Amino acid sequence: MAKRRKIIGWREVPSPKQLKEGTGWFGELDHVYIDKDEEYCVMTRDIDTEIGNVTHMCIRNKGTRETGYAGTDIS
Repeated sequence: MAKRRKIIGWREVPSPKQLKEGTGWFGELDHVYIDKDEEYCVMTRDIDTEIGNVTHMCIRNKGTRETGYAGTDIS
């Protein structure tokens, strides 16, 4: 797995997986980051698939609505 880099202006908070909360993909989230203005939240989970490790992410705004972007990073 690639080395994690510090993201300036964002802080990591406990994820649902770490807190043992939630079900389905939400409960599988490995990392949660909140921006310094607490306007956006980025949540990721690493998934081992037959084509390799995939990072699934979603971005939410303060109103808990989707921002129109969700993506995957195939490493």
